[in-house]
Amino acid sequence: MVRVVLPAFLLSGFIALAASHPQSAQKDSPAQPPSGTVLYKEHCARCHGASGRGDGHSAEALSMQPTDLTQLTAKNGGKFPTRRVEQTLGGSDGIPAHGRKQMPVWGPALKSSDDARAIISYLESIQRAP
Repeated sequence: MVRVVLPAFLLSGFIALAASHPQSAQKDSPAQPPSGTVLYKEHCARCHGASGRGDGHSAEALSMQPTDLTQLTAKNGGKFPTRRVEQTLGGSDGIPAHGRKQMPVWGPALKSSDDARAIISYLESIQRAP
């Protein structure tokens, strides 16, 4: 009887241990891509500010005031300028403050179309009336 109870007891202990650590079973599942909010905070907020108004803590060091990203729609006749934002994120816009056709230093990090779309969606969500 002890021979049957001991293995059953050990097995139930292993099952309980595995159930208490579900993240270990998720290691093989693909990671979620970062959200537009996260990407914005990582790559844009330093200059454009947490709220997107061009008042980031590094803004003073730039030769040009960063754009108020909450006014993109207002300054484009009420339509969000998706293509222009794509060009800016991709580095093909030629904005002097962004250096040589790329956002500063981390421009290649935004070459992913998924990352760019996530940031564009976030920027659309923070638009406000003039």
